[in-house]
Amino acid sequence: MTYSEAFKLAVEFGAGLVGMNLIPKKNDGMKSLALYSENRREWVLSMHATFCHGGTIVPIYSTFGDAELAYVLDQIEVTTIVCSSDKVNKVVECKKDCTSLKTVSLCDMLFMFLSNHYLTR
Repeated sequence: MTYSEAFKLAVEFGAGLVGMNLIPKKNDGMKSLALYSENRREWVLSMHATFCHGGTIVPIYSTFGDAELAYVLDQIEVTTIVCSSDKVNKVVECKKDCTSLKTVSLCDMLFMFLSNHYLTR
């Protein structure tokens, strides 16, 4: 993937986040996206997608246990989290304690779709 392609993906993904109201402004005026995975290219692309559209990211340590994950998600009042497939069960389990969390996006499939859709045009 070239820098130009990465930039295009980040802008398009960010536009989708904003267009689908997945990173809405909270009471404090901030737009936040939680990221929960090991370091990987999708993590960086999600970060830049959020930055391109005026948001901030909340990186979640991949070593957090269930209690820590639930606490952090509840405290930051984020509505959307991008996570890797190996973390999704933990996120779903914590959902009952995180009233603001509405959307879980799997980065494994997300960028496969975006790459195929936007980079082949």
